[in-house]
Amino acid sequence: MKIKIGVIRETLQAVGKLLEEGVSANNYFKVKKLFAKMVEDAKLFEETRLNMCKKYSEKDKDGNPVMENGNFKIANIEQFNKEMQELINNEVEYEFEPIPISEAGEVKLNLYIEPLFKE
Repeated sequence: MKIKIGVIRETLQAVGKLLEEGVSANNYFKVKKLFAKMVEDAKLFEETRLNMCKKYSEKDKDGNPVMENGNFKIANIEQFNKEMQELINNEVEYEFEPIPISEAGEVKLNLYIEPLFKE
């Protein structure tokens, strides 16, 4: 199963909802294992994003990133956007065998969670 890193937060929310709703013990283990790996990747994505913000932000006289309204003030927005687009389009592959659609229960299926299921 492949997921673009740019939508990993949304996918995590959907997977978390599935875990809350409940699936069989065997499938819970599989989904929970997937969830744990995705959390690691989401943390790495956020660290990378913050690093990029610091790298491309304007700097004050002490070399610290300039903040404006709680956001980094980006100096080279074109290059920043180019690298950010490349980052969010990276795909992460997870070993995960889809589970039966009957396990979906009350979870509303959407494009983030549908790849977890099979007919």
